Amino acid sequence: MTKHLVGIHHITAIAGDPQANIDFYAGLLGLLIKVTVNFDDPGTYHLYYGDGAGNPGKILTFFPWPDAPKGRHGTGQVTHIAFAVPRNALDFWRDRLASRGIAVGENSSRFDESLLSFNDPDGTNIELVSTGAVNRERVYSDATIPVSYAIHGIHSATLSEGGYQKTAELLTGILGFRLVHREGKRFRYSLGEGAPRSILHVLCAPEDGHGSILAGTVHHIAFRTPSDREQQEWLN
Repeated sequence: MTKHLVGIHHITAIAGDPQANIDFYAGLLGLLIKVTVNFDDPGTYHLYYGDGAGNPGKILTFFPWPDAPKGRHGTGQVTHIAFAVPRNALDFWRDRLASRGIAVGENSSRFDESLLSFNDPDGTNIELVSTGAVNRERVYSDATIPVSYAIHGIHSATLSEGGYQKTAELLTGILGFRLVHREGKRFRYSLGEGAPRSILHVLCAPEDGHGSILAGTVHHIAFRTPSDREQQEWLN
């Protein structure tokens, strides 16, 4: 059997105050929430955000640890989480975020896609990327956000590295990604057709120093296999 991945399954980050996290992702961004526990640490909540059906590639989760100190963004980490939104949605989101006192970066463009950048209450770097590759039938339609502007799941993630070569070897030589674009020190890799949820960016940023994982940083990123059988092949 030829092993292959089909995209991002979920991303898990660390939060501080759980209510502030829920207010931001469910209340402000309009994502569906499910609350369970961290099965490795049952005394800790595990907060899931996604669409109405919990489709893979639509899920961002958090381990909230109240009073946890802030982590440090840097190399050796997933430093940016990007969500996909429809092409006409960025003005809506800029106004909505600003109305809640969220500082939003200037409109920017990357690989011919427009995006907004901002931080969640713990300092996690969040991006909204405008794309035509969205599916109106797979958003959370009961939220306060109109479907025409709603978040359509994960677009991509950025890995910050001191040097990109070893990560590139892992992505292309073992995991099946291919390099599709480069802009300066940023390299874009994708699986399959390069649709949202199958994209990783590797940012070569040795000047940032090594990151530390605490509140406001990503704990892990998980990838999808097409079947349980193929997952077992990866384990073997």
